[in-house]
Amino acid sequence: MPRRLSPLVLRDTSGVHQLPPELLSYIFELACLDYSPFDNDRAEHFLRPFGTETIKPPVVFSGVCKRWRSVAHATGSIWSRICITAELLFSDVPVSQKTLRTDYISSFLRRSQNRPLDIVIDARDPYWDFSEPGMGIGAYSPPFSAAHMSTALMLLLPHIIRWRSLDIMTDIWCTIHAALTAINEHMTSTGASFPRLESLTLMRCNDYTSYASIFEPSLLKTPTFLDVSSALHSCTGKMPLLRNLVLRGVHVDWSSLPSLLPADPTRMRYLELGSHARDVRPNEAEFRGILSVCPALERLSIDGSGPFEMDIPVDSPPPGHQPFTGEEENMPVHLPMLRELCLGYRSVTAGQKLLELLDAPHLHSLTLSDTTNPIDPMDIDASGLLRYLGAGSGRLVPISTMYDSKGLGPFPCLRKLSLTGTKAVFPAIQDIFRNMDKLTRIELHCVSMDFVRALKPSEVVVACPCPLLKVLSLKDIEYFSYEQMEELIKIEESRVAKGARPLTEVHVRIRRGLENLKDGVQTVVEQQGWSERCQVTVPEPIHFPEDDEGWNESSDDSEDETGDSDDDSVEDNLTNGSPSEWDEAWEEHIRILEGPEESNGKLPARPFSLNTIDGQTYYSTPVQQLVMDVYYMAQTSTNHASFSIS
Repeated sequence: MPRRLSPLVLRDTSGVHQLPPELLSYIFELACLDYSPFDNDRAEHFLRPFGTETIKPPVVFSGVCKRWRSVAHATGSIWSRICITAELLFSDVPVSQKTLRTDYISSFLRRSQNRPLDIVIDARDPYWDFSEPGMGIGAYSPPFSAAHMSTALMLLLPHIIRWRSLDIMTDIWCTIHAALTAINEHMTSTGASFPRLESLTLMRCNDYTSYASIFEPSLLKTPTFLDVSSALHSCTGKMPLLRNLVLRGVHVDWSSLPSLLPADPTRMRYLELGSHARDVRPNEAEFRGILSVCPALERLSIDGSGPFEMDIPVDSPPPGHQPFTGEEENMPVHLPMLRELCLGYRSVTAGQKLLELLDAPHLHSLTLSDTTNPIDPMDIDASGLLRYLGAGSGRLVPISTMYDSKGLGPFPCLRKLSLTGTKAVFPAIQDIFRNMDKLTRIELHCVSMDFVRALKPSEVVVACPCPLLKVLSLKDIEYFSYEQMEELIKIEESRVAKGARPLTEVHVRIRRGLENLKDGVQTVVEQQGWSERCQVTVPEPIHFPEDDEGWNESSDDSEDETGDSDDDSVEDNLTNGSPSEWDEAWEEHIRILEGPEESNGKLPARPFSLNTIDGQTYYSTPVQQLVMDVYYMAQTSTNHASFSIS
């Protein structure tokens, strides 16, 4: 049996240890990127929050050896992402006495040097029972409380000029209210600005409270975030670089918001407003003011926000509605760069009112969703909204003031249409498809089969609905079985006979609870020769959370093989293990993940990868493969110190 060399000897001769510090530092930076080879949009990067797992690489690198620790500590960019969650609370004390581990936050702030900071504060509780303090419902006490939020902001606010992105997510209002109050007081009292802030996401993840007409808890309705009426300094242009703004369940002083947004009209690219109770929504004038300072918007999402109007009879104008008169205050806001619009309507009148406010001639993608209260027994008939979208035939807007002589709808360049939960009469559905001749993709979710039948050519009309359609996605269609699949195939044959482009992709997902119908649908697909272009699926099974398994722990008295005895607080307290094990890791020395005792000469499965999509790992370039090899070696260096890079 060959003699096994000491890991220390192998480590000294490993190729990676011959790398110069600059290259090793660059590899560390690449390993800490939140990068996907399928998404090259920089703006999208800031919309994708990171978590406790994605910020662990710098701590892992620092625990390999003294040289790696020195290089990691000198690489400020890998410490510039700070994630604060309930996992940073001391766990060996009663809930009422839990405090936040501030040394973790302080270490990252110090080592990040002067780098821009990406901050996530996730105060959500997976065991939340939907009760909320101050609303007279239950006696829920969140593990991450308002006091913990105030402690975190106390450490972060002195570095406000370095904030590049800030994401705060909570279940209940009192926790995020503490954060908003701290930021607002700091801004108004000191005149502090956000000179580097590019993305701001504030979310109260409780949509049910937004169905109410009055904001709750009412005692914490004020002070309103971004209310600068009492500011001691000018607050104009406090966010000069802001590109993405998400306010979901969080209301602000809507009248002050436009003055705080970038003065450069080309900066703002993404705006999302959602889940606001009726009395804290922006009114029409405030909504216009916000859109007017964002002419370069590329993506706009409105769901349960914006001017609210109750549905009324079709033959009556809504209260306060004014037809377009040519005056500037009544004209739609011009958004020439808007490409994607997501609208969740809770009343048809309010949904159409929002669409009236938009002049987006180059819109390519429209998502329309019925987001009314799930417990509401009454269905909303969106027929008027569909007619408006199809040809501008709604009663509220004179076609002559909005559209050209061709009679096109408000979005003549539309390529993709998604409808979720929409209910309408069949003639209205025909109207929207008959007048959208540039659509290439249609996605239908939780709608009736009438939306598919509306794609069938009429015997009395020469033109075929959506003649350029290439992709059709059907998810959870009502009563979809093999009979409906046969009907779909016949509709497609009649469309092709009318000169329409053949469908290249068809996606069918059977509704949950009816999975047994998949075999019949699949049989029809195979018999009709549609196997290459039609995919039939069923919903993924629901998995309930279980305790993490397969994470090994080394003994408490394990010693760094290099003999280093540096007792740096963060590395000694924050290293490997699943997120649920971080509490224990704070009390232990550095622990490196151990592989199985019998690995047959192979490295164990990697616990981390840059790009994991649908359970598959992708490496788009050799550099990313190299990065992951280095990170993997860091986590397995105790038992596999001979791993080298060729």
